Amino acid sequence: MSLFDRFTAGLALAVVALALAGGGAWAQTITGVISGTVTDPSGNAIPGATVTLINEATNDARTISTDVAGAFVFPAVLPGAYTVKIESKGFHTLVRTGNQCTPNERLALGNLQLAIGSVTETVTVSAQGSNVQTASAEGSALLTTRQLDTLAQKGRDVVGMLNLLPGVETRDPVESVGGNYSNVGTPRIGGLPSSTNTITVDGAPGTDLGSAGSHVVYTAFDSASEVKVLLNSYQAEYGRAGGAMVNIVTKSGTRGFHGSVYWYKRHEMFNANTWWNNRRSAAKAKYRYLTEGLAVGGPVSIPKLFNQSREKLFFFYSVERDPAKMPLSMYSFTMPTALERNGDFSQSLDTSNKLMVVNDPTTKSAFPGNIIPASRINKSGQALLNVLALPNQFNRALTGGTYNHQFQESLDQSKLSHNFRLDYAPTVKDTLFFRGMTWGNSEHGWNGSGGFAPWPMAQDNLEFLVRTAVLGYTRILSPNIVHEFHGTARRDFLNHLLAPPDELAKIQRDKIGFTVGQFHPEINPYNIIPQATFTGVISNPPSFGGYWGGRYPAHRIDSVYTLADGLTMTHGAHTFKAGFYFERDVILSVPGWNQTWMGSLSFNRDTNNPLDANHPFANGLLGNFQTYQEPTTRLQPKPLPKNKMS
Repeated sequence: MSLFDRFTAGLALAVVALALAGGGAWAQTITGVISGTVTDPSGNAIPGATVTLINEATNDARTISTDVAGAFVFPAVLPGAYTVKIESKGFHTLVRTGNQCTPNERLALGNLQLAIGSVTETVTVSAQGSNVQTASAEGSALLTTRQLDTLAQKGRDVVGMLNLLPGVETRDPVESVGGNYSNVGTPRIGGLPSSTNTITVDGAPGTDLGSAGSHVVYTAFDSASEVKVLLNSYQAEYGRAGGAMVNIVTKSGTRGFHGSVYWYKRHEMFNANTWWNNRRSAAKAKYRYLTEGLAVGGPVSIPKLFNQSREKLFFFYSVERDPAKMPLSMYSFTMPTALERNGDFSQSLDTSNKLMVVNDPTTKSAFPGNIIPASRINKSGQALLNVLALPNQFNRALTGGTYNHQFQESLDQSKLSHNFRLDYAPTVKDTLFFRGMTWGNSEHGWNGSGGFAPWPMAQDNLEFLVRTAVLGYTRILSPNIVHEFHGTARRDFLNHLLAPPDELAKIQRDKIGFTVGQFHPEINPYNIIPQATFTGVISNPPSFGGYWGGRYPAHRIDSVYTLADGLTMTHGAHTFKAGFYFERDVILSVPGWNQTWMGSLSFNRDTNNPLDANHPFANGLLGNFQTYQEPTTRLQPKPLPKNKMS
């Protein structure tokens, strides 16, 4: 016995020991099972027949013999098309091609009848149509390579193709791979909430650790081979969250070289304007999506030195780039006019075209001429008003006095993905595959990530990077015992970057002239202005300072690591499995991190406030706030190294 054989045998014994000790559930792998029964023309079983399973893409072969009942089972079969070749003395050789094994499938070929005659004569049968599931009671659905290659979808996102399957909620497709903000939610399947779904890519978990129901899955059409969805009644080895299990399998190389180059473009020139934009006399938003990429796969062979038969080592590589200008929603606000910023409310009308009276808090009567004297203006309050955008819509016949500023941004977005896979069969008993993937999304704009304000206030930058590695290994220990190992690692890097100095200056206290102090300035190291709200009297009031949920700036790393190992043993028509599954999730989440560390002011109209001026902008100019909030401390996670996209 070689050292390699001793190692795999020892590992297999360790798996059995862990399973008997209650080591957990069997792994959620991507392999399937192919089974059948060999009979003669009278329907009697043929024991001892030689059955060979041949991968039609790589020519990799496995051979077993039928048992006393004529049955055979091939466990741990990677997805793909297979030829089944059956030989027995006194019978014609039977060759059945085109047997498609999908992820997690238990493919039953039924009774395979051999004709009496010489073994040198061959009967070839091509598998046709869809197979009826008879080996298990599960309900499942499949998206094939052909469907992914031929069906059109504007976002070219594999998760969006689930809409084609029965029992799946219909959703609008995303605009590009991965959705708008670096994650995409799966639809409800079988009537269950999307948070109960489990989604994997080559067996690697794709769930977003920080958002139930969303998934970190970035698989382009040209790198996906097929998608298998286990809907219900599936085996316990695949169960995890109670809902559907979606398994995306990436493409592998084959004995021949295959590749594709593609380029897709979408532009607002081909779009009609929206009804809402037409209603508000607004131009079409910039809508520009470019998808460009290439994919290539084939054998790795060195003439006269390595893999001359092209049956051992295969590769597949794809790269896709998706720059875009992504249109966001149209926002409408009532902003302070140039006159109001200087205290002049003599032309401030409500929706009924009546003057909005501004009261002097000291006299409880209107300011003369509805104008606040310059000596009464609070410079810090005025500085906050000046952060708001100026009006740009003055047609009250159109606005009805409900807004005077409208803004629609097209966010600059850039996505880049690399996917690489190697499949290796060093011996007839061993197969390995490795897949590595990187995916990055960079967003730049005013409010793309829920940053400062939905108008030109200060530009925001968000970067999201995912790195994934998957290793799978299968060892045939004997005709009836197969050992499988599966390991994955995924790290998600989120960088909500601090704005560059010229943009940051637009929201810094000392730079805009906001001189009011802070109780705990140590929790605001960037000296950023407080949040502010202006509600009451006016329609569509502005507010600013979300700062991405108080997490600005953010550098977060989420990690998922999984290990799975197990044995599959067949005996007659029975299959036994034992193994363990280990998963470690590392999530950066510190209580108290999401806080209003910069402070929060409300200048809202409040009749119970004795200093209320009857107008939120007037309250701001007078420095009369309704409430102010500020935490005493801000818990911060340990600083993390940045992992910026290149």
